[in-house]
Amino acid sequence: VPSRHASSTNGYWDQRPDHRSTLLSSTLVTKTRVQTNVGTARWELPIVGVTPAQWDEHRKLLDRHEPFKNFCYQIKTVSGDLRTFSISGSPVFGPDGECRGYRGIGTDITDRESAAKQIEYLAFHDALTGLPNRMLIRDRCEQSMAQAGRDGTKVALLYLDLDNFKSINDTLGHDAGDALLRQVAARLRECVRDTDTISRQGGDEFLVVLRDLPDAEAASGIMLKIMERLQEPFLAADQEVSTSVSMGATVFPDDGRDFETLRRQADMAMYRAKDAGRNTYRFFDEAMNVEATEHLVLRNGLRRALARDEFMLHYQPQIDLASGAVIGVEALIRWNHPELSMVAPARFIPVAEDSALIVPLGGWVVREVAGHTVGEGKGVDRGGRRCSTKI
Repeated sequence: VPSRHASSTNGYWDQRPDHRSTLLSSTLVTKTRVQTNVGTARWELPIVGVTPAQWDEHRKLLDRHEPFKNFCYQIKTVSGDLRTFSISGSPVFGPDGECRGYRGIGTDITDRESAAKQIEYLAFHDALTGLPNRMLIRDRCEQSMAQAGRDGTKVALLYLDLDNFKSINDTLGHDAGDALLRQVAARLRECVRDTDTISRQGGDEFLVVLRDLPDAEAASGIMLKIMERLQEPFLAADQEVSTSVSMGATVFPDDGRDFETLRRQADMAMYRAKDAGRNTYRFFDEAMNVEATEHLVLRNGLRRALARDEFMLHYQPQIDLASGAVIGVEALIRWNHPELSMVAPARFIPVAEDSALIVPLGGWVVREVAGHTVGEGKGVDRGGRRCSTKI
């Protein structure tokens, strides 16, 4: 039985050399209402939570006349509840060195044990939905991967994100949003097996570990089931609310062999599902990883490119087809990357838009164009023709 420190005593007890009680403080049994007569051995009480092997070890310790500390057990009360006790004792020897029994103290640690379990629960579960949090699902995923490695099966990690949740949350309020998330959690439990694990990552994002799969395609049926179930109307703030879900999936060991790699890949695949129009799912593939790596390189480079003056403008004339006259020019931005050479706008403009760098970039273009038209008026080139910009 695990040892636990007893901070205060609730009672005391004495027992004979044959381990039967001679004195038992009433405070030890007040909360249980269980009758414990003098002459009763500890293992004859209605104790639960102690295995035969643990009883055997305890009795051998008593026969050896050794002290013990924090021996824990539970007793079912008359009302049916379980109370947990921790007892400690030491042998009592006579002048001749003969053991005359044991004397000890006991503590009711039920409330303390309950508080400890609640603290442990909160450390590994989401307070809103009761689902495992990121720490716990990581552990579950690693256990599943270890088992799959031994059995030759696969594990799928799903990354779920509710579509348009922010709109629902902003319109109906956070209480309604919380109610919706709790209902989503309940429906997700209906869609997976008891051996699978669902986790709320925060906000409207969830992770699901599907273990012991024969192949990757086995995850598709579960994802379709989730999509259909979450499309059904919810009730939040006394109103019927509809939403959908975008999902990304990655598979162990095909795509990765550690939790963080799989989580990142599932996240990429989920965003690909978002880009595909939402309310769908996508499996991770290596092309997504290449694309994400390039996106990161371009994004980091964009932050330095303005300061390093790496951008340049190419001017393209605009011609009136009827007269053939040049009526203006377009300013076309190019990025002269120090490692990637000339980068076309189609590659870096979407990155700038996603990272909010498009605003300072647009400002640079306007200032650069304006510098070429000083004295001729805003938006006019030196020949008096209209000048437009294109990013």
